[in-house]
Amino acid sequence: MFSEHDTIMAAQTPQTPQKNKVWQELAPYMNIGTELAGTVGVFGIVGWFADKYFGTTPWSFVVMLVLGVMIGMTKMIQSVLKSSKPRTPKPQVKP
Repeated sequence: MFSEHDTIMAAQTPQTPQKNKVWQELAPYMNIGTELAGTVGVFGIVGWFADKYFGTTPWSFVVMLVLGVMIGMTKMIQSVLKSSKPRTPKPQVKP
């Protein structure tokens, strides 16, 4: 598959500042997607276990899944609004 030489060369290849800047700008948006998927997934699993425990198939799963989507979307909207606010530089205090 990959030779040892390829692995060493990949590890030694420095990333350009431009690539680092792109990843820094994309990181908050990747985090938003992960939060949404994680929230829906966790609530779905909790609903599935609740269905198995209480015997309410599929109602607990559906309710928890909808709740997970609502909470995930709320968090996503909050994160987007927070990241879209213009950043003002902090005033520097001169001694």
